[in-house]
Amino acid sequence: MQHEQWKQIKGFSGFYWISSFGKVKKILPNGNTYFLKCTPNKNRHNYFYVNLETTKERKNCLLHRLVATYFIPNLQNKSCVNHIDCEVGNNNVENLEWVTPQENSNHAKKLNRMWHPIGELAGNSKLKEKTVKNILKDISNGKKTYLKIAEKYKTNYSNIAHIARGSRWGYLKNRP
Repeated sequence: MQHEQWKQIKGFSGFYWISSFGKVKKILPNGNTYFLKCTPNKNRHNYFYVNLETTKERKNCLLHRLVATYFIPNLQNKSCVNHIDCEVGNNNVENLEWVTPQENSNHAKKLNRMWHPIGELAGNSKLKEKTVKNILKDISNGKKTYLKIAEKYKTNYSNIAHIARGSRWGYLKNRP
């Protein structure tokens, strides 16, 4: 286990310091020191971040990127920071490495950590699960054309055809 080290974060009047264990502290001009609480600050992907402020600006900084920037040499100028154990809350320098986007993706695939939103969770989904179930009933009924079904549900022919063959919403195809 490595000894905890501290380095000053540049660009913030010398007030902020980052540790090799992923902690951030602020040292005020009067010498008072306090640690910034990182637990309540999570982005939508559950990565920890801290708000760093100067008199002119305020910046959200991801903890793992701060640790990597100050404690891991990036000799090949790679753009991503990977959590080796896939735990985004573990921002210890020993758990981080600089990688390319492809290396980052390959690591996640290798450890079966890729998540692709499906159904209503997919960002571009225009239909709701209940609607798709009704579309599937209409398709299996066979009384309407794909075009009529598309008009009924205010979507397009292509979307209905994809639903019918299971390339969209396929996980619902064999469900009641």
